[in-house]
Amino acid sequence: MLTEPPAFDTYYGGYFPEGVRRDSPLLARRYRDLLAGLGNLAPGRRLLEVGFGNGQLLAQARDGGWEIAGTELSEAQVAPGRARGLDVAAGDLVRDGLYLDRRFDAAVLIEVVEHLPDPTETLRGVAERLVPGGVLYVTTPNVGALSRRLLGGRWSVFDREHVTLMGPRALKALLRRSGFRPLSVRSRNLNIAELRQALRGGSDGGDGHVRFDRPAAAADLRDRIEASGPLRATKAVANSVLGATGAGDTLVAWARREGTP
Repeated sequence: MLTEPPAFDTYYGGYFPEGVRRDSPLLARRYRDLLAGLGNLAPGRRLLEVGFGNGQLLAQARDGGWEIAGTELSEAQVAPGRARGLDVAAGDLVRDGLYLDRRFDAAVLIEVVEHLPDPTETLRGVAERLVPGGVLYVTTPNVGALSRRLLGGRWSVFDREHVTLMGPRALKALLRRSGFRPLSVRSRNLNIAELRQALRGGSDGGDGHVRFDRPAAAADLRDRIEASGPLRATKAVANSVLGATGAGDTLVAWARREGTP
């Protein structure tokens, strides 16, 4: 089991390689756009991030005038945030009662839902901490992705730390039963590096799963796209197609907590 804090300390303490822990210029722009979207939709500027990673988004939000808070499951994981001087806490948001005495206008879960054995419990806990009309932003792998269809069981998302996978319809249903009204659920991105490695017969560990360092590859690809205007343009077109067909690797959802502000 990976749901107890000691196990998370051991397994996830080194989950992100150094290249992923460092701040990314591309992510800085993406987070700027995300914060602008949250600012337009949310009733105020109090932000909760569940699973804040290296703290880049929270630091950017704080510097932009947001009141911020964030959670990670283990002491090892909250260290990067504390080093930035962020208001962060270690533990399970719901079971440890984190930030129950606070209310937020917006919440973000980026690549978190897939790690949750009971995402409904967590999202209901998020809803409890949001004011009525508060905004939720979620990203998670798309089980209906073209990559999954092409790679089958070799898709790198099929790994032991990903215990909850879903497609667009299931994500909408999750949001509704957790106290949210979905505003939009779309897919984006295609990991070309993974497809190329797998279809060329990439290495595995004897269990049929391709050994692919997804976080590191994503960081490397972001850097390459950042350095190339044509690649940025190509990605924009590809994301339009993937969004229209629902075949992208990542689901992106916006939702609003039920109730009147």
